[in-house]
Amino acid sequence: MILHSFRSVALAGLAFCVLMMAVALGLEHIGGYEPCPLCIFQRVAVIAAGILFAIAAIHSQQGVWAK
Repeated sequence: MILHSFRSVALAGLAFCVLMMAVALGLEHIGGYEPCPLCIFQRVAVIAAGILFAIAAIHSQQGVWAK
């Protein structure tokens, strides 16, 4: 599968982060699982990565930094 642009890669990463958080929160609240401290740190990292993917997706690739 060939991804056509940097924006599509960033959107795919953002979608994956959203999916991971949805599964984690679903298992916690619907499944009744209690997250361990490592899981909580992992959630923080996934949210941070999602924010970075969102910034990358809306970033304009025009100008000096495009190359």
